[in-house]
This record gives sequence, C-alpha cells and structure tokens, in this order.
Amino acid sequence: MSARGIYGLSGSGMDIDSLVKVGMLSKQNEYDKMYKSLTKDQWKKEAYANTYSTLSTYRSSTLYDYRMSATFQPRNADSSDTTVATAVANANAAAMTHTIQVTSMATNAYLQSTSEIKNNNENASASIYLKDLINGTKAGKVKTTDSDGNVTEVDGFVSDPDKTVTGISETDYKAQLEAYAKANDQDAYQDLQNRVAISFTISSGDLYKEENDPVTGQTKKVYNGDNVNKATITITYKELFENNVTMNDLVSKINNATDSRHKDAEEFNNGRLGINASYDATNKSFSLYQSQGGKENKLYISVPGIDNTSGAIKDSNADAVGSYKFVDSKADDAAAALLTRLNLAAVKTDASGNKTLDTTAINFTSALASSDNADYSLAGTDGEAIIDGKKYTTTSGKVSASNVTYTLKKLGTSTVSVSQDTDKIIENVKKFVEDYNKIIDDLNTKYSEKQYSDYQPLTESQEKAMTQDQITKWNEKAKSGLLYRDNTIGKIISNMRQALYTPVASASGTYNSMMSIGITSSNDKGHIKLDEEKLKKALAAEPNSVAEIMNSSGDVDAGLGDGSTKTEYSRQGITGRLNDVLTRGLKEMKTYAGTTSQAEDASSLGDLIMKLKEKMSTFKTQMTAFENALYSKYDAMETAIQKLSTTMGYITGGQ
Repeated sequence: MSARGIYGLSGSGMDIDSLVKVGMLSKQNEYDKMYKSLTKDQWKKEAYANTYSTLSTYRSSTLYDYRMSATFQPRNADSSDTTVATAVANANAAAMTHTIQVTSMATNAYLQSTSEIKNNNENASASIYLKDLINGTKAGKVKTTDSDGNVTEVDGFVSDPDKTVTGISETDYKAQLEAYAKANDQDAYQDLQNRVAISFTISSGDLYKEENDPVTGQTKKVYNGDNVNKATITITYKELFENNVTMNDLVSKINNATDSRHKDAEEFNNGRLGINASYDATNKSFSLYQSQGGKENKLYISVPGIDNTSGAIKDSNADAVGSYKFVDSKADDAAAALLTRLNLAAVKTDASGNKTLDTTAINFTSALASSDNADYSLAGTDGEAIIDGKKYTTTSGKVSASNVTYTLKKLGTSTVSVSQDTDKIIENVKKFVEDYNKIIDDLNTKYSEKQYSDYQPLTESQEKAMTQDQITKWNEKAKSGLLYRDNTIGKIISNMRQALYTPVASASGTYNSMMSIGITSSNDKGHIKLDEEKLKKALAAEPNSVAEIMNSSGDVDAGLGDGSTKTEYSRQGITGRLNDVLTRGLKEMKTYAGTTSQAEDASSLGDLIMKLKEKMSTFKTQMTAFENALYSKYDAMETAIQKLSTTMGYITGGQ
C-alpha cells in the first residue's frame, strides 16, 4: 500500500494528512497543556533557586558580619606615643586608659655574609654555581722552564687538587660516568649520579643539648633532634656537576625544607622549620633567618662528620625501604666548605632594636677538622612589656592584654586610651539599613510582581511562527509573577518585619527597640529609614544600646538542671532573629523547590517535574501509536475504495 503522506490513488480525493492532523488535534492539545505546565514549573524552580541564592548569601555573609560583636561595638585605641607602641582594641575592651612600658624588643635569629662571597674557581668569577664556590681550577698561563732556564708561557688550565673538597672532582665524575655508560652498567651509573656530594642539617632548635650526668656529675651532650623540626639539605653529584645547581637553588632547598616526621603535628608547626634563606646576587651576599622570634626559636646548622671507610654509605634518612641514597665520604667536608665560604656571621640586635653584624664569620671547616661534628646555634630574644603593672613576654612583637593587642615598636613608655568608635557604629547601622532594604525590597518585588495570565509558555510550533524578539518579549510577560503571593516568600517578609520591630527585652536601658534608636518604616512594605540624629542621641545616652538591640544572644537557662540554655525570642537581638527567620525560610524553600534549577534534587517541585516529564514521555509514545492507528485506518479505507473502483470498472466494462 502507499507510504504515509501519499494518498488519493483510489480517486477518493481525500487529504489524509489533514484528516490525521485533525484526528490528532485533541491529543496534541493535551500534550501542549502538559508541556506548558512543565515549562512553568521549571521556570518557577529557577526563580526559587535565584531567591534561595540571594537569601543564603545575605544570611551567611552580609548578616554574619553584622552579628560580629565588633560591628556594633567598635573601639578606638589611641597611643600617646606610636613610636613606642600602637594598639588595637576588640569589642570587649573596656573604655579606659592603659599604661605600657616596652623594656625589650623581640628579635629573630639572623645570619648574614660578612663580606662578598667569592668563587673558588678563579675562572668563574661571575658564576653562581655551587661547584664553582667549593671546587675550582686556577686559570691563566701555564709556565714551563727549559734546561737553560728560559721560561715560556702557553694558554691553559692548571688543576689544583687543594681546591677540590668534594669526594670526586667534576673531571673524575664525568670520566666515571662515561666508563659506566660504555660498560652498560646502569646501576652504577645511576648510583654515582644520585650519590650525595654535599650534606648538612638545619633545624629550628638544637639537635644536641647539654645535660649533667647523674652518675659522674659531668656535663654531656645528648641528642635532642626528636624535639625539634629538622631537615637534611642534600645536593647530589648530578645536581652539582650536571644540573649546575645554583645559589638560588640552595635558597629554594632551604626554604622548602620540612620535617616529614612532624607534618601532622600542630605542636611542631606541622613540620615547618620556619627558616628562610635569600641570596643577594648584586652584592653576592647570603642570609639565613628564623621567621619566628624569641629565644626558643633557633637557627641551628650542623655538619656531622661521616664515619666511613668504604667511600659511600647508605643514607640513614632514606625515604622508603629499597630507596638507596648514598652519601659520599666527603659530603661533610664539602658542606663545611660551602657553609664557611658563605661568610656567615650573626646579626645582633641590642635592647633598642639596633642591628650590628658580627665581624667574625663562622668557620665550619676548622670546626669539623678539630671535631667529629661542626655545628652552630643562634637564638632570638624575647620581647618584654609591662602593661598596667603586669609583665608580658612575646616572641613576635605583639602582646595582648585586657582585649587590647599592642604592637611593640621600641623601648619606652606610652599610654593607650580605649574609647567607643561612635562614627563607625553609625556607619555600620546605616549600612545595615541599606542591606536590609535591598533584601526586603527584592522579596517584595517577587511577592507582588504582576502576573499576565494571557501569556503562557510557548510551544515549539508557536515559536516557529514568531521572531526571536517576539519570543523574548513574550517570555518576559510569561515569566512575570512566578512567585506572586508565594506563601513561603510571604512568611519570610512578615517574619523579618516582626523580627525588626519587636522590642528586645534583654536591652539594659531605655533604648530597647529599633524605633527607639531611629529606625522606622518608610512604607507599608517593610522598607526602613534611619534618623541619624536620634541614633547619635541614643549612643550618647547609652553607648551599648545599639550593640544590645542588634546582638543580644537571648540565651536563658533551659530549666533542665544541666546548665543548658535556650533562646527566648523576646530577649534575642535583631540579627539573631533575622538569622533564624532566614534559616527556617531557606529550609522550607529547599524542601519544596531545592536549591538549584536541576530537577533531580528530591524536592517536591523537582519530583513534580520529574513525574510530569515521565508522563509526557509515556503520552508521546501513546500519541505515536494513535497516529499510526489513524494512518492504518485510512490505509484500509483507501484499499477498500480502490478494490471497489476495480470491481465497478469490471462490471461497467470500464465505462
């Protein structure tokens, strides 16, 4: 029989497609009704999601700031001599005057080069490679003398073994690598590359401390490394001779060093040493300092002598089983040479904070030569201040007392006057009114937005008959009033207004409501305004009035006998009430419409959308079956007509 859409071969003259469309009309109208309902629900869910986001941000960010005690109880702290000390008072600081005497300043352990760092390699004066700092060759003319005593010079280099402090010179290292490569001995090749050429330890406290032996009564050194953060700084031969590790690379190794043993221990600052290094390329100067001040925070450097006869030993600090990092037998000599040639010396700070550099540089090479260990320890000093007759110590230069934080500047005496910052309170109240109006106006707009019942969501066939501009303007009308007279939005608006205007019973003075401090309605929709002069009068009469009205906790004894508390609405401050109103409203919105435009969120509206989509999918299948049935019906009719025509033609003889 004929394909769909090609009919009339029987001579019936019927437009089958049109007949099918007419037959499908009621079904299509029913589907379009579901489509428009689905679209409207999706728009409504999106509108809810936008409102949820706005209210959530206001509650968690804007309102949170107003709930901080410092917002409506700001304090000024004025120092009579800011060169001695400055101060910052928190909201709980009493309005009074304090006396502070700075008797000493906190200092940090600090090492710096006493003079310009010079390369040992005389042919690399501008190099910052560590290999040129500790190893080298003398460059210039090679002199030879013949039997007659005549001296001649030729260009060349003369090796100087005395200037080689690493276990293997660069020339020998490369020669050995070449030999291993020719022998295809990859293990030996990599072992040599990874062998540690330079090794020393830095720590934030002494690795060894002196104790009296209870038996002999003599002083002895005992290991203290488990009680401090320490890290071993290593440089391999590959880094030294192939990667050409620089002074800046050394700085990076030190700055990034941590103690993995203590990475999860807060009492050990999570393994951070707090030791920082820097290199001044212009002046060729190196410095090390402990970022934490105070006498307990030290800068300790140690070069332990390596007791070894085989030329290389396995590193006792290997990170994992099977990890072989070999330390060269001269890694200690190389480290001592490196540290010595940095010309480091202590930067000392006197009681007034003036800094001087010790002229005597640390000599690790000499120390290691005369002992099995070369180490150096430098500690900072504690700062000290007497505040209102009580002594306080500090490692950072800051001291907190009676809710006031002092920053010590230099030795001397100052008085600090704490007072209420009235101008800041007024500024914050004005900002509160502005932010409140913004959110209440936004809610009122959604709640009162006009609906256009004649403008429903467009179907695909309707959109095809319109221009894009027409579609946009139509949808603006169709989306208007999606939350008109919404019950949840209405309750939030009503409860916010009630929270604002209900007096705060816990306020201690005569000023106990927003109206009493100058905040009143400007219209019947909850928009408010501020009488600044009335606010100033309230603050002058009762300085704590605004803070009590805004932020009283409202907590009272729950009466259960266990010391627990409950919050009484009448005693609770405005910001706490608003927070509770929004928390309840957001919870209700989330239950009904979720927090996003996505339907798969188990919300009531989301479930409704999912069920409607499923219903539409089933109905679409039914429509297709019904349409096919109609076409089959008309196919049968066409067949019958064609047979009838054939029979009639036979009877009439084709006439």
